[in-house]
Amino acid sequence: MEYRTGDVIGAYRLLEQCGKGSFSQVFLAENLFSGQTVALKLLMGTGKAMQKELARLIRFRSCRHPNLLPILHIDKVDNRLYYTMPPADNLTPGEGYSADTLAHRLSSRGPLPASEVMAMTVELLAGLKELHRHKLMHRNIKPDNILWLNRQAVLADVGLVRNHADAGACGSPGFMPEDV
Repeated sequence: MEYRTGDVIGAYRLLEQCGKGSFSQVFLAENLFSGQTVALKLLMGTGKAMQKELARLIRFRSCRHPNLLPILHIDKVDNRLYYTMPPADNLTPGEGYSADTLAHRLSSRGPLPASEVMAMTVELLAGLKELHRHKLMHRNIKPDNILWLNRQAVLADVGLVRNHADAGACGSPGFMPEDV
């Protein structure tokens, strides 16, 4: 089942679709009780796949670090798993939402200044270090999965985060090493 703007998922009204992948939909959503705006990711998959994803989300959620996108809430609706996160910077109510990702910055501004690249790299490496400390790997680092939250670079898209022991070849074409 595909969800659309205006649908209600648990305590959240879907405001605007801001992403869609092979296995998920991402919406800007509003909590009906608190009024808080969040990014809500609906995952496709059932049974064992959903249970594995839930275990990964819970494990990732325990990695609290300023350079890893925090997971605020995890739940199920219509037998589909969903979770909420803070929206990336660039949220302007009523004007449409274009998340502040590295992909967006590169397409709108072109190459970034070296100082900005260095600062972003240091922040992302700190987030990766925290993942590795928990014996987790990201496996899909690409411009769309690097965003800014409170003016800090953070790694997003935990869907491909895996335990070191379970990690096999995976990722996005064009961003994986050629030998994988």
